[in-house]
Order: sequence, then C-alpha cells, then structure tokens
Amino acid sequence: MSLIFTTKAKTLVTLQKKLKTAKIAAISFFTIREWREDSPRVLKSIHSSCGGDSFIVRSSCLAEDLPKKSNAGKYESILNVCRSDLSNAINKVISSYDLKDDDEQILVQPMLRDVILSVVAFTHDPNTCAPYRIINYSEGTDTAAVTGGKGGKVIQFAANSSSNNPIFARVLLLLEELAKLSEGEPIDCEFALTEGLDQPHLWLLQARPLVLSSRPESSNEQEKRLEII
Repeated sequence: MSLIFTTKAKTLVTLQKKLKTAKIAAISFFTIREWREDSPRVLKSIHSSCGGDSFIVRSSCLAEDLPKKSNAGKYESILNVCRSDLSNAINKVISSYDLKDDDEQILVQPMLRDVILSVVAFTHDPNTCAPYRIINYSEGTDTAAVTGGKGGKVIQFAANSSSNNPIFARVLLLLEELAKLSEGEPIDCEFALTEGLDQPHLWLLQARPLVLSSRPESSNEQEKRLEII
C-alpha cells in the first residue's frame, strides 16, 4: 500500500510504524479546537508524550504539503521552546495560519540534541525532474541552516546507486525506502544526524510530496540509460 501524505504530523505518525532506516522523534499533535477548549489537558499530553524540557513547535496545516503545490516554510515553526514558553509558542504558530480552521493541527516534538548534520533531500531533481537523489546538507548544530535556506553543500546520486561515505550511504537507503513506500512518487524530506555511541543516529523530521513540473521517468529507466552511456 502506497504511503498517503496528509498533514506533517499524520504523515510522520504513519511513517513511525513503517520506517526502518531512520528514527522519528516522539510526536504530540492536536487541533486548534482541542487547544482552545482545554489547553491544560493538551500541555499535559505533550509532556507525557515528549518528555524533556526543550521542544520544537511546528506547523501542520492541511494546506502545507499539497500534491500539486508546496507551501513549505510558509507557516511558523519555533525551535528550542522551554516548558514555560510552550503555550506562547503554540499560539504563535496558530497565528501564522491563513485560516484559523478549528481542525488545523499543531505538532510538538522534543528538540534533538547533539546534532552534527542537517539535511534536506529530494528523491528527484526539482529542476530536471530526473530521479537523481539530491542531498543538501549542513554540518553543525543548527537544524535550520539548510531548511531555512541558509546554504549548505549539495551532492547528487543517480537512483539505484550507492556511496562509500557511510553517512551518505545511510541517507541513500532512507531515500530509497521512502521512494518504495510512496511507490515511486517524488518526495521532499528533511532529517538530521545526532551523535551516537557507535554511529550517528538518523532522524526523519519531515516527508512530503515533491511538486515537479512534469512526470519523471522511473529509476529503472534512468539506470538503463546511464548504463548505455
């Protein structure tokens, strides 16, 4: 069964049950209606689900990740939110929404610690629509360095290829798994690596449809053409 993209929060919840090549941090999400009707209960649920003392409050709008239009980055997300500021951060995210529909969602997760690499990756080249795996990455602790458009380094791989670099090899495995779960549909995703005892931990932060201007060829078709070349 193909992965069905819905809101940011619901897509991550679905992938939590399926994904094998990366972790997904604890998730707590709720609607604007639930927040307005009983914010103390929502806060209690967040602390129970996420634990810790530092959070990221993220937008999770129905209009955010549409199959034919992307509103990536349009709505507010607030990093490094302490417990005492959680209510204010949630209200700021809600205020950034165009339509304050009571069914719109807000997503809260614990902040990742010891981040060493932040990545935005595509299963297809957004410019040519070819199935090249595009990896835009930034070293360091700032998880918004790449996602916020502050630059970074870019590397690309042909579909069905591999890398001698152990980190990029893991990233490619994740992209291939997401491509398989979506049955080949183009995907735009964000993830981070954190320090681990034996090897870095790979965390998926977001996965959404990648809007392309034309229908891409399959990975197998690309591989055959590259073999001929």
